[in-house]
Amino acid sequence: MLQWFGPEALERDGPWAPRLTVRQALLWHVERFMAFGIGGPLAAMTDAVDGLAHALGRRWCGERERMYVWPALRTAGQS
Repeated sequence: MLQWFGPEALERDGPWAPRLTVRQALLWHVERFMAFGIGGPLAAMTDAVDGLAHALGRRWCGERERMYVWPALRTAGQS
């Protein structure tokens, strides 16, 4: 995932896929990893990704607010 985006994502954002920016995609990927990879034999990797998720989340907090939500995952009132 980090090979796809590169360190330039830290300095500037750009389009990645329809309705998704590079930064939003990176946040989505680290959060998805955390949902499926917590603990067990991947504990050390999980700790590293958790740190990355928190650091990027703080740095790009506005990206989450603008992130596209798939229709099937929307809560009441989300568009």
